[in-house]
Amino acid sequence: MRKLLVLAVLPLMVWAGQGQSQILGGWIVFDHDTGNAVFTVCSNGAIGYYNSQQTNGSGFWYPKWTNPTLYYASMAAGNSASYVVDSYYESGGNDDRDWKELEDSLNYHIPPEFGYEEVDGKYDDSGPTSPGPKGLDCFQYSVMDASPDYDDFVIVEFIYHNGGSSALNGMYSAIFVDFDIATYSHNYGKTDQSLRTAYIQPSLSSEDPTVGVVYLGSEPQSQLPVANLSVIDHGVYVYPYEGLPDSIQWEFMNGNYSFPQSDRQYDWSICVSVGPFDLAPGDTQHVAFAFVGGTSNSEYLTHCQNAITFYDTHWPGVSEEKQGVTKERFAIPTIVRDRLVINYGLGKDERVNLTLYDINGRRIKSMEAGVLRGEGQLTYDLRSEPSGIYFLRIERERKVETHKFLLVR
Repeated sequence: MRKLLVLAVLPLMVWAGQGQSQILGGWIVFDHDTGNAVFTVCSNGAIGYYNSQQTNGSGFWYPKWTNPTLYYASMAAGNSASYVVDSYYESGGNDDRDWKELEDSLNYHIPPEFGYEEVDGKYDDSGPTSPGPKGLDCFQYSVMDASPDYDDFVIVEFIYHNGGSSALNGMYSAIFVDFDIATYSHNYGKTDQSLRTAYIQPSLSSEDPTVGVVYLGSEPQSQLPVANLSVIDHGVYVYPYEGLPDSIQWEFMNGNYSFPQSDRQYDWSICVSVGPFDLAPGDTQHVAFAFVGGTSNSEYLTHCQNAITFYDTHWPGVSEEKQGVTKERFAIPTIVRDRLVINYGLGKDERVNLTLYDINGRRIKSMEAGVLRGEGQLTYDLRSEPSGIYFLRIERERKVETHKFLLVR
């Protein structure tokens, strides 16, 4: 589908004392600008633009202001064909408005969790086109880091909360994206199971740019399984209905409809979904995705790995395997496929920071691992580093240790 770019005019916001925000209007859209990409989050669960008429928002540009790549996108959550909550375009080309903003705006996350650009908002399932409110609300949290290696993606985390009196079982969380790159009717889509991603390129012969969505992780439940990574054929599932009906969205969300790759150059969307998970009354479930760009398939997949690494090292608990550790350990780092791998075991919560130095003492990378506990694994991507001797400094609350290792290509 073709897109018309209309830049949003953002209302004013000021900050009150004690780390609290005072809303003087707030935003319905917010542009994350990494320096390499521009990506819009919205206050109603839509992504890129507030609606499919594109009257607010900038979409997703990769590289920045060079290639507009997005027509429209939305998060969707649900557990049946009759209960899919989203803001995507539906039958007749009209947008669903299942999500209702609870705070009328997006706001800076104050204070920031990590010291980056962080924005949040909240909405529930009582919007005007809701399939029937069940008390589901969602806290949306987006974060970007403009540092090298991390400036090709923006993370969006959705924290689902069951505020109703009945359990919401068999839930799925999904991202539906209609990417349009260059001549949209010649696009080509692919998936990669190992990196939990679905993505689109301009044509079968052109990969510049490649854009898509990667599933990063979830908590507090252990890593939710990928339910579907799929391309969506507009000729079969969109154009006949002038949109994507909830009944078809549901079949993609739960994986009943799944197509790992395009069969021709055409107009395609993608779906990335995870689940199922259960929400008892009062329960919450976090699910995080990233919108990622690259100038080729291989670069795109590298950036997906960077997004996964960023998430694994900044979101405490996501890499944990089990609790009840009786012997504390930080294993000697090992090199696995050009990645530095550090296995650990901690019997209690500890804040851990890691810093990588070269043989001359020059700091290469810093990684704030956050508060760790249990058994898990941390990784550094070393593909951009030359062969040589390196040192890894591990700083814990009451202990500092340094490990020496050799990187050979």
